[in-house]
Amino acid sequence: MYAITGATGHVGGAAARALQAQHLPVRRVVRNPVNAGPTGAVADLTDRAALTTALRGCDGAFVLLPTLPSGSDADHRRMADTIAGAWQAAASRTSSPCRRGEPSTPRAPARSAGCTTWKAPSARPGCG
Repeated sequence: MYAITGATGHVGGAAARALQAQHLPVRRVVRNPVNAGPTGAVADLTDRAALTTALRGCDGAFVLLPTLPSGSDADHRRMADTIAGAWQAAASRTSSPCRRGEPSTPRAPARSAGCTTWKAPSARPGCG
């Protein structure tokens, strides 16, 4: 399962469609419950608890950090830290013991131009 934020928008929607075209399961993370659909989750990117719930059980996540029109750099950093903390909390609650001493904690997010993606530590069954 891959969590996609902004799935009702242009970039998040394209990410969701690309994964679904590969027959991969997608969980849309949306703010409006009307847009969640049967496998979606409702969460705001500033709500760590709701995001943790939305990300739990996912193998990866696509997050495009939105611009806060009246937000400062510090506000954007807090949002990014909330998202990263939710991913770490979600992964730590669902991780199972890994084989051969592999870590069971999530990898650090890769950040590029406001876009952050996370991948679970291992795609092998029983890990991550």
